[in-house]
Amino acid sequence: MVNEQKKKYLNILGVRVANFRNQKGISQSQLSDIVELDVMTISRIERGLINISIINAYKISLALDIPLRELIDFDI
Repeated sequence: MVNEQKKKYLNILGVRVANFRNQKGISQSQLSDIVELDVMTISRIERGLINISIINAYKISLALDIPLRELIDFDI
């Protein structure tokens, strides 16, 4: 149960990152350059495959010009 719930949260976060990134009109590569993470890491985040630190979530929110709470505020 816990693993399924974790996967659900990671998938939702990934979709949110991808949606905000696309709204800003930037590529995964551009986002990776801004936040100083490998482009494959951005790809894995957006696909919900990895859990990211709060620091990296904050860096992503800054790069996307949104408050951190907007990135991680979702209901399941």
